[in-house]
Amino acid sequence: MTKRLIYTIMKSRKILFILLFPFMAEFIVSCCNCADPLFKHFTNKSIWVNNLDNSGKVPVQMPADSIVKTAFGIRLQFSREEAAFFKIPASLFIQNACATSCKCPPSVRYSPKEQVTAIKIFTLNEFDGNHPANSDISIYFKVYKQNSFTFIKEFLNNLNVVFDNEMESELDLDLLLMTPPTLNKLHKFKVQVTFSDERVLEEETPAIKLY
Repeated sequence: MTKRLIYTIMKSRKILFILLFPFMAEFIVSCCNCADPLFKHFTNKSIWVNNLDNSGKVPVQMPADSIVKTAFGIRLQFSREEAAFFKIPASLFIQNACATSCKCPPSVRYSPKEQVTAIKIFTLNEFDGNHPANSDISIYFKVYKQNSFTFIKEFLNNLNVVFDNEMESELDLDLLLMTPPTLNKLHKFKVQVTFSDERVLEEETPAIKLY
């Protein structure tokens, strides 16, 4: 068999495959019967804050009027709701990739409509000699989650996640004070959350004596 004949046969097979591929792909997709996923947004509607006592095994919200200053924290809660959704049609090649293994993608995917860009904590009373009232003391707090501590700025990416099939309507963050105040007196804090759409939400903690 000459090289020219071999080349002609290979070229003919390639052309035939290209012509038949759309029908083959449609057949595979129809066998797997995967529905196109819905892509939805959630929006952060409001925030809420309260004092925490971290002197036990886990941080707990404290209605009391005093907490040991080395065990103080703030619980920040995000309230979320579903926003208008949009549907992105999947391409034939994406459907084929899913259908080949017959493992369909999630039916719904939720992504944040706006990103959380900053979380700041301000002391509304004199905190120590270097931090008078209205000072930003965010650096003194860390996010506590699953027995680990993370600086607030480093944790922000975890707030902008995508959910499959079910949206979390609420999210709690425990912000624990790593550097206690030098003054044993009444304290109050303001938590400020900034979003990528330029919204700023603020809430103040109840007044608490740290001793």
